[in-house]
Amino acid sequence: MKNLSRTAIAVAAMLLLPMSSLAGDAHASGSYHAKSGHAAIPGQTPDYIRKVLKRADAIGLSDKQRQQVGALLVQAESQAATAHAEAEITVAAFRSQLHAGTVSDKDVNAYTARMGELRAVRLAANLKASVAVSRLLSDEQKSSLHGGRNQQGGNK
Repeated sequence: MKNLSRTAIAVAAMLLLPMSSLAGDAHASGSYHAKSGHAAIPGQTPDYIRKVLKRADAIGLSDKQRQQVGALLVQAESQAATAHAEAEITVAAFRSQLHAGTVSDKDVNAYTARMGELRAVRLAANLKASVAVSRLLSDEQKSSLHGGRNQQGGNK
């Protein structure tokens, strides 16, 4: 019975855990995920920073601001890429344990904790950079960027 339980945990982990790491990157336009609001969680991507750079002329960014925003984007993307690479290594190591049949509950807990830490690193990198970019912008630039809407959710 104990072996059956371990096998069930291993099979569930093999099927669910790798897919959960993909879910954060999959945002199909017609998917439930995109409609559920999870796709709009701040910090998932550095899209805000990209938007600032794309609209730099329209919002009147100075050359100094452009350089600072660009540097923050590179920093956020670098930290997120490093976390992603570490996650890939963690997944590969866990899969080899699964295939060897040596996975314990402790291993599953360690794996899920590590994957959570790596996702948190990516989220923090994107959020910190976005907040830093927002602090660089004047109120007029922010208003222009958001099309005249207020910062707390638009025209409500």
